[in-house]
Amino acid sequence: MRLESPRASPWNVAAEAAIPPFRLQGPSCPSLGIGREIREPSQVSGEREKRSLRGIATVYVRYKQVYALNPGESKITRLNKAGFTLGVISCFGLCIIASFQKYPLFYMHVIGACLTFGVGAIYILVQTILSYTMQQKIFWIRVTVLLWCGTSIASMFVSSVLLYSGLYGTELVQKLHWDPHEKGYIVHISSTISEWSLAFSFLSFFLTYIRDFQKISLRADVSLSGHNLCSTPNSFVADERTLLIGGHL
Repeated sequence: MRLESPRASPWNVAAEAAIPPFRLQGPSCPSLGIGREIREPSQVSGEREKRSLRGIATVYVRYKQVYALNPGESKITRLNKAGFTLGVISCFGLCIIASFQKYPLFYMHVIGACLTFGVGAIYILVQTILSYTMQQKIFWIRVTVLLWCGTSIASMFVSSVLLYSGLYGTELVQKLHWDPHEKGYIVHISSTISEWSLAFSFLSFFLTYIRDFQKISLRADVSLSGHNLCSTPNSFVADERTLLIGGHL
């Protein structure tokens, strides 16, 4: 029995994996993060966890695609494995962000953000290097996205250090509403815009996978060996073990 969905393309999950939820935190610019009401964290966290799973699926499909196209290239294989590991770590960081809110558990939230965006930026770098060896046309687009991502990280880091350095007051981590006339408001807006810019740079990078993933069709093959669930032929066990470990496109 074969279950096949020719229209099921892996790039459908790529865009959703990078779109972040947000909360309103001021009159001018919404801020990324977990909702401040009691009912909001579970909803937003659930969405982020779903997106992290979609992100892992996207990273895995990309890994298998590069592996299938370059089975004998040792350098590309090493970069591909490193990229897969970095991508999974970045998606795990998104789970940490979803599980630990910014205000009660600020440091865990920061750790999750570093894993998501810091390790994710290295993942983008690795994939850009792979593009140089495999796809010259898309290479410069991904270089542009990489520079955009690096600039956003630098801007967010500088503005966040200034904001939480104590120059503009203490306990700013728990501050929900900002007035345009308050001290540190400009730095806060700069940090918020940098967060959004960084999130959209990640989204833009995932969108560069669209043309690559359009060349892939996913298929599920289901075969039954035996007439009951009590006996399992050895050949059936071997096939299932190969499928789970190796996988296929």
